[in-house]
Amino acid sequence: MTEPVITINGRPLIESQAMAVCVAILAYHQEMADPLALGDDEHGKRMTEAYRDRLGEVISIMATAPMAQQEKTLAGMYLQRRDRILQLAGIVPEQATEGQMQLALGYVATALPPDEAAVRLMRALEKL
Repeated sequence: MTEPVITINGRPLIESQAMAVCVAILAYHQEMADPLALGDDEHGKRMTEAYRDRLGEVISIMATAPMAQQEKTLAGMYLQRRDRILQLAGIVPEQATEGQMQLALGYVATALPPDEAAVRLMRALEKL
């Protein structure tokens, strides 16, 4: 597996360290799928949404390896699963809104089969 190159304080991480960082980012993004993850007040909701959005951006950056390698990265597999869930929900990934993509990403790390995740995504979108 080819993980993204991650540098912290000028020091590049080895592949296993980069993978650990990627897993942590993906896990925290999953936590932020709960709109009340950081509290049920307006501040907590705004912070949850902001973290979810920024983490989604980082996940997209992590998946920008050359196309031949992208499928082999953890982030690349994560985004492929997101796109599959969107497709099963009847949404063309290239035409999905940012909100639809973020909601779909919230279901990626779950143990749900893609078809069940798609059903839950559709229900969540109906509530918006």
